[in-house]
Amino acid sequence: MEDYLSAAVRHWESSWVLQKAGCIQDGAYLAGYVGECTLKACLKRSGNTELRSYSHDISILSKEGIELAWLFIPLFQRYRLPSLINLLNWKAEFRYAPTDVSENTNFNTLIEEAYSLAQELLIPMVLDGYFKEIPL
Repeated sequence: MEDYLSAAVRHWESSWVLQKAGCIQDGAYLAGYVGECTLKACLKRSGNTELRSYSHDISILSKEGIELAWLFIPLFQRYRLPSLINLLNWKAEFRYAPTDVSENTNFNTLIEEAYSLAQELLIPMVLDGYFKEIPL
């Protein structure tokens, strides 16, 4: 069974370590999974069981999926989605991309957006009791 919350936190930690070690592109790749797993954890908590149908598409997850979840659980509407401009362009296929240090600024922004998404959704939802705890 998928544990999206645990996966989001694990990828968050790994992405941070990679970014600090100067492996920005690899950190950005894992940050995409932080975003995906964060959104899927929220959707799963809202009762959505068709999460595989979203695949790795953060754009669809953040628009259709989250908007639907907010309709089913009105209390979720108090959580805000931060700007995801770079994160929306993330693709799982980034793992095959050539190394491109000229894109480090965009990669760093993508990482920050993923972290912001996790902070804006997961931490308040734990504090509000929607999740028992953030697995560290």
